[in-house]
Amino acid sequence: MSRVLVVLVAAAAVNATAVEAQRVPISPEAPMRIELSGGYAYHFGGGTSVSGGDVVVPSTDSYGFTLDVPFRELGRIELFWWRQDTRAELTPSGGGMSEVLDMGVEYWQVGGMTEWPRGKITTYGVLTMGATRLVAKGDIVTGDEFRFSGTLGGGVKIAGQSRVGVRLEGRLMIMARNDDSTFFCGTGGCAVGVVGETVAQGVFSVNLFVKLGNPR
Repeated sequence: MSRVLVVLVAAAAVNATAVEAQRVPISPEAPMRIELSGGYAYHFGGGTSVSGGDVVVPSTDSYGFTLDVPFRELGRIELFWWRQDTRAELTPSGGGMSEVLDMGVEYWQVGGMTEWPRGKITTYGVLTMGATRLVAKGDIVTGDEFRFSGTLGGGVKIAGQSRVGVRLEGRLMIMARNDDSTFFCGTGGCAVGVVGETVAQGVFSVNLFVKLGNPR
């Protein structure tokens, strides 16, 4: 049901964007404020090969916040935090039952945003780098680890009559690792051993944003 709701909201907003863009001229001199956004997203899976089989991260919901601070003309510095509560399913290469590890995935990022305003409609692109925190939650393995990661995305912001607006965004999240990495290791060994690959997830989010402070 949540996936259907996200698709319907996105379709309505994109249609409004297209109509508004035809009527309103580009205005690059629009005043800029600090923007705080928060919302809901849907992660489209992810997976990689590991020692002994394959790991799949199922598609799930997620939530998070972004803070965008004006920096020069039509640019912003973005601070980005997002969390996904999910699980890693390990399927042995020789077949058999899958093992499940409950986990949380947090993205801590900083980067830049470029905007192209057109009246109340603003399209944008964003690129960030930072760390991903993996949090194991289970009876066998607990703890957390950090890995280098980055995101690349874009979307549209629709300003309301006041300081509040809607932000629709698509983003690719990529977590990188060195060859033969392992995860959640302790005295009893490692829960997951990875064979030199990255894990990528596609994310679509619907957010509300509020403009803070005076125009810049």
